[in-house]
Amino acid sequence: MTPQAGEVKAGLLWKQEHLSPLPIPTGEPASDVAGMIWRKNETYLDIGSLSLSAGWVTLHSMSVFFAGLTVYMLFFGFRYDTYIGFWLSLITSTVMMGFLWKGYIKAYRRPLMPPLRFHRQRREV
Repeated sequence: MTPQAGEVKAGLLWKQEHLSPLPIPTGEPASDVAGMIWRKNETYLDIGSLSLSAGWVTLHSMSVFFAGLTVYMLFFGFRYDTYIGFWLSLITSTVMMGFLWKGYIKAYRRPLMPPLRFHRQRREV
């Protein structure tokens, strides 16, 4: 028997919720823009919770921006405040980006949390 959407079965240490009715076919292929789907087959769909590639792109683009700002301050700054602005920009960007990169590397080395597994035929999590 197929359970209905919203039906909940509970036991002593478990709970089973049926989240939604069967999907409506659209004819369009599914897409994974953020890279969150880990494994997919006819029975299971595993969804992760951490996208490290998005963090890397953000940190890399911020690092390139601050490096460009520092080079601009060195070569195209005002005559008298060139070196003060250069050193201030260099120290500020290095400290800030170093702190963010350290946090990213720490998150990268940590073991990944297990993904959410959706049972596609019985509509369970």
